[in-house]
Amino acid sequence: MSHNQPLLWTGPRRVGTLSYSSAGTARRVAGHRAASVRQQKRVNGVTFMPDQPSQDVELLRVAYAAFNARDIDAALATMAPDVIWPKAFKGGFACGHEEVRAYWTEQWSEIDPHVEPISFRPEGAGRTLVEVQQVVRDRAGAVVADGRVGHRFTVESGLIRSMEVCPFPQSDQSA
Repeated sequence: MSHNQPLLWTGPRRVGTLSYSSAGTARRVAGHRAASVRQQKRVNGVTFMPDQPSQDVELLRVAYAAFNARDIDAALATMAPDVIWPKAFKGGFACGHEEVRAYWTEQWSEIDPHVEPISFRPEGAGRTLVEVQQVVRDRAGAVVADGRVGHRFTVESGLIRSMEVCPFPQSDQSA
């Protein structure tokens, strides 16, 4: 099994639990996590763990994949029941699974957003800043927005607690 093989999320209702495809993969991930503490490096005040996916990063990757696949149940399974989610398309916030579900359902009926994570930057205290390439199309398929933005996540107890949309810091893009 290659070092870079993605981890799998199993069971849409095993909320907050990452499961691995085999016992060997679980041991590999546990070993990499221990090694990552030794291999951390700091660049411009940001701590990086090269080639060492943390559980938070894997959780976020699963959330992005589910969002892009329009699998609301799988995406919500990565979130706390009382998640706070920005309504970037409409303004304000959605609080809780049902409000997020309603917001996304409405959003996807009007636009077709796709967000691809470019980088993950741990900020400490359960916060991770994600640089994403965001492409938004109208229902006819025409691109209405295409650019990079930041998503700042707070993860608590293995679940996404909140997300905010923010500009990605220009000074960090070259780091």
